[in-house]
Amino acid sequence: MSDEHRKNQREEEKPKHKIRAKVEHSFALIKTTMQQSTTRFIGLVRNNMNFTITCIAANLKLFAHKKIKAQKVRIR
Repeated sequence: MSDEHRKNQREEEKPKHKIRAKVEHSFALIKTTMQQSTTRFIGLVRNNMNFTITCIAANLKLFAHKKIKAQKVRIR
């Protein structure tokens, strides 16, 4: 691959970086903090419900983190 091709490819991928980072960070939070790297239940309904509840908990955690961070910025 030539350097010019790589530069063009990077420029094409740049708009996707922010979106991809948000998604990947969310899944990393679920896998590491929430310890949900594998499914533990038999049956699609139970696994789906478990994943949904885990996503809700992860969203609440992120919301709380952003709220606390915003309060600290306001205090300064």
